[in-house]
Amino acid sequence: MDDQSQPLVGRSLKFLLPARSIRFLQANLSRGEPGILASYALIGAVMALGALGFVVDRLADTAPWFLIAGLLAGVGVGFYNLVKTAGRQ
Repeated sequence: MDDQSQPLVGRSLKFLLPARSIRFLQANLSRGEPGILASYALIGAVMALGALGFVVDRLADTAPWFLIAGLLAGVGVGFYNLVKTAGRQ
C-alpha cells in the first residue's frame, strides 16, 4: 500500500505509532462518528438559528428578542438531534 492510498491519520502517525495502534484509533473514530456529528449539529443549529435571529433583529430593529429566540430554538433543535442520535446507539 503506497502513502497516497493510506488515510491521513495513518500517514501522519505511522512513524509514531505501530500499525495496530493506528487501526485501533481509526476503529474508535468511526464508532464515535454519530456522536461527533450530533455534537457538530448541536453547535451548528445554535449558530445558524442565532445568526438568523440576529439578522431579523437588525432588520426589524427589535433589540435582542429574535436573537434570544433564535438561540433558544437552536439549543432545542440541537438537543433534540443529539437525543435522537443517542437513542439509536
